[in-house]
Amino acid sequence: VQGMARAKEKLAALLAPLPVEEIFDGGIRRTESHVQGTLRMGSSPADSVVDRDMIHHQLRNLVVVGSSTYPSCSCANPSLTAAALSLRAASRIAGKEMAG
Repeated sequence: VQGMARAKEKLAALLAPLPVEEIFDGGIRRTESHVQGTLRMGSSPADSVVDRDMIHHQLRNLVVVGSSTYPSCSCANPSLTAAALSLRAASRIAGKEMAG
């Protein structure tokens, strides 16, 4: 909570160079949910957004990392799996030049 308060104090100064008209503070929401699966990983563009290396099927220069690529929700905290998938994507980028 203290970290969020400090972040809110500094937010206006950080956003000053941008054309921000309003900063909305919805408060801190206590939740146990983890948003997952909004950009599903799979082998076919027909039923997924990214391939097994987190490369977007249509936009081959776009790499998506995080739990949004999960094909289904996990039963535990997704942080470790998200980190592992991010490392897989990084290895792909480092080992092979992207298309385009």
